[in-house]
Amino acid sequence: MEDDEYEEGMEMEMGGHHHPHHGGGYGAEEYGAVGGEEMEDEEADGDAPDEEEITQEDAWAVISAYFEEKGLVRQQLDSFDEFIQNTMQEIVDESADIEIRPESQHNPGRQAEFAETLHKISFGQIYLSKPMMTEADGETATLFPKSARLRNLTYSAPLYVDVSYRVMKKGHAKRSLAVQIGRILWECVMGHMIN
Repeated sequence: MEDDEYEEGMEMEMGGHHHPHHGGGYGAEEYGAVGGEEMEDEEADGDAPDEEEITQEDAWAVISAYFEEKGLVRQQLDSFDEFIQNTMQEIVDESADIEIRPESQHNPGRQAEFAETLHKISFGQIYLSKPMMTEADGETATLFPKSARLRNLTYSAPLYVDVSYRVMKKGHAKRSLAVQIGRILWECVMGHMIN
């Protein structure tokens, strides 16, 4: 008796459907599909007859148009431009100031004086110079991609950053200067000039 009540409860939970072979579960026959074949036929019939199939020629036409407009290396050039114009400055801006507080190692009695001294270095605006080369006689000249290739030189530009150096010792002393911190390869920029 309890089993009959349980089955009736299951039938109610399952939406009132009862299949004799599946003990109250949903069978494929109830949905008009035998072995999944009829369901696939219905899906195939459900496609709109007005739609044309995309051919391989259509796909290549789209691909060709994309590369005619963008070129083969556009994503690398855009990434390089974004790095130069924004990302490098963001990295510098996110960097914390460098603080150095020296400790007296040789004169223990002068510890208080050292404790009041603070050296603080902070980095500001960064900027790139034009690609330059230095000749054997020390003369500098603008470097162009073609001459860099012909002379087997690295096409790069100096990277500068404004550095603020402050010594705080019973007052403030401040000195700012631009310091070259490296060189940026301009290989990607050559793509702009070649295209």
